[in-house]
Amino acid sequence: MTAVSLHDVLIRRRDAIVARWEQAVSSGSGLDQLRHRERLDSLQRFLDEIAAALARARTDPQQALCLQEETQTAVEHGAQRLHLGFSVLDLVREYDHLRQAVFSVVAEEAASISVEELRIFAHCIDVGIAAAAAEYVRQRDEQLERKMAEHLGFLTHDLRNALSSTMLSLDTLRRVCDARVLPRLERVERGLRRSLELIDNTLVEVHLRAGAGLQVAETDVGALVQEVVDDLVEEARFKNVSIEVEGLEGGRAPVDPKLLRSAITNLLGNAIKFTRSDGTIHVRIRRNPGELAIDVEDECGGLPPGNVDRLFDPFVGADRSRRGFGLGLAIVKQVASAHGGSPRVVNLPGKGCIFTIEIPIGKNQEPQPDPASPDPVTV
Repeated sequence: MTAVSLHDVLIRRRDAIVARWEQAVSSGSGLDQLRHRERLDSLQRFLDEIAAALARARTDPQQALCLQEETQTAVEHGAQRLHLGFSVLDLVREYDHLRQAVFSVVAEEAASISVEELRIFAHCIDVGIAAAAAEYVRQRDEQLERKMAEHLGFLTHDLRNALSSTMLSLDTLRRVCDARVLPRLERVERGLRRSLELIDNTLVEVHLRAGAGLQVAETDVGALVQEVVDDLVEEARFKNVSIEVEGLEGGRAPVDPKLLRSAITNLLGNAIKFTRSDGTIHVRIRRNPGELAIDVEDECGGLPPGNVDRLFDPFVGADRSRRGFGLGLAIVKQVASAHGGSPRVVNLPGKGCIFTIEIPIGKNQEPQPDPASPDPVTV
């Protein structure tokens, strides 16, 4: 047999290999959806990469199997096949057809291929399959998650509308009902508000998981905080808890007001829930160099020993006595991260804890002071 290397076969007979591959995969595979040049471009580049790996083996065998950058071709191939509606099985079969096409041309050449070249060739095919399949699955899972998030978003939006209508009817009923019934209506209202809070959290999570991105606008952060306090003041009064707000003159900053409002609502809602009766919650807006910080300090008695950072994980509570879904602080973390910031908590044993949202502000995005600078407010 003629001493012909696999590298030489791939270079000299590339067109024949491509033609045989195309013939094998074109029947019933959907390749007609691609223009001729498009459907062959990635294959030709992949063959060139295999040839380059074989060429490196001649001078440096240790580098022959390094395909870190070259696997990008297979990554693009996997993404392309997903968008065309191929299955993972179809994708893997394409690489097997390539292997068979190469072997058939090698047989025609009556070439004597070394074991080392066959090993390199097999490795390249395996790397190509792995990279293409991994990208295919990654993008497919992202598509499924976006669709599920959109569906959940529609569902929770409809639920919120229904509950909001019920709240309006309840408000009308309170004005005309007998005083003896009023306490029961207030309990119903608190239950509805908790349901709305859960739905709002779900909507925010859906928004972030769907990759919708931030809707950034110059926002009066102090006014936003005050709106949240006003919304929760009745709940605080029911618990006999007061709220003190400082730094309302914190100014305007580029944030997503809807998401930031949700995060602040969750922090303040948790603070009201766990603060002792007759306690005080302190809400502070601080401007640090390159950063906007919002603190919510409660009087919960402090956190038990342990990894307090895990409080921001979904479904994790501080202790067994704190019932709930555990989504609130996870939402806070997601909102802070979406803004490029982070949440943190400082434990004050025997007293309470301070939850903080820190959002970086660029040099050209420093919060601008508002003309009015009101004094701290207590509600």
